[in-house]
Amino acid sequence: MQGSLGFPLAPKPFDGNSRRVEAGAAFNWLRQGWALFLARPLLWLAATIAVLLFAIACLLLPQPGWALFFLLLPALMVGTLLFCRELAEGRKAGLADYLAGFRIRAGGLALIGLLLALFLLAAWWCGRALVGDAAAGLSARLFSALATLLLALPVWLAAAFAPALYFLNDMPPLEAMKASFNACAQNWLALLVFSVLFLLLALVTTFSAGLGFFLLIPVMSGAHYAAYRDFFPGT
Repeated sequence: MQGSLGFPLAPKPFDGNSRRVEAGAAFNWLRQGWALFLARPLLWLAATIAVLLFAIACLLLPQPGWALFFLLLPALMVGTLLFCRELAEGRKAGLADYLAGFRIRAGGLALIGLLLALFLLAAWWCGRALVGDAAAGLSARLFSALATLLLALPVWLAAAFAPALYFLNDMPPLEAMKASFNACAQNWLALLVFSVLFLLLALVTTFSAGLGFFLLIPVMSGAHYAAYRDFFPGT
């Protein structure tokens, strides 16, 4: 019986289910993100500049500009994840990986982006409706902003890993969003620690006239990939 066992044992195949990780896993995600950045720092810098220029261009457009950004955000997320996967597995990553989401399975990614934009718009509208007239005062506006953030939180949780699950694991868009939300809800404590770490690092980068974000964004992108691999066994 013992002779039939081979080592190393094969990893558990991906089944769409997530697992709970410890809160301290957030520190490991950051370490992995830093390691991925060090693998190709100049390429990370070029990709980060390209993404930031795209985001600025969308925000400078008239009113629908923000909607265009969120519509295309899943494709950008997939590009970053593919970039991280190539680096993590020892293969040569290139800027072409960032465009994969615009060339392959773009329809489903656009659907995730459309749902993200619509749900965020609904959260914003509900937040405004809770306080009525925007001229009611500063306290009312702060309450409206807080309400919008709370209403938008489930939307972001559903979108956090949906592009990866759809593109890399062949899950339908709606199922991918549901699985992403469940994984985030199951690991809320680890994500809370991760969010606090991000805010602290973002605060530190403000002392570098914003230049630190060119380092922070790649590291957090790599950490996002590490969290995806951590939450979903077999990925």
